[in-house]
Amino acid sequence: MAWSAFEALGRILLPEKFTRPQTPGRLVEVLAAEGQLTPTEADRLRHLVQVRNKLIHGGLQETVGTAELSDFVRVLRFLRGLAKSPDDGPRPS
Repeated sequence: MAWSAFEALGRILLPEKFTRPQTPGRLVEVLAAEGQLTPTEADRLRHLVQVRNKLIHGGLQETVGTAELSDFVRVLRFLRGLAKSPDDGPRPS
């Protein structure tokens, strides 16, 4: 569900770039290039893209840690805030 929310937020923030369904990897790359993700966030999400891809192709031994999931949720919340009001100022740390 987090990846679906991530794509939906990407479409809200950059509708001209995401008119069709997107792979999670492309979403990360474009959002990072557009400054919507920090380099650290993009790196963490790239790792989660790999985990996600292994899971959906049968790699049921893959796990996502609580810290990784919490980071992803924090990114989603930040992007949701941008989607509501893109000019709210600097990103909280």
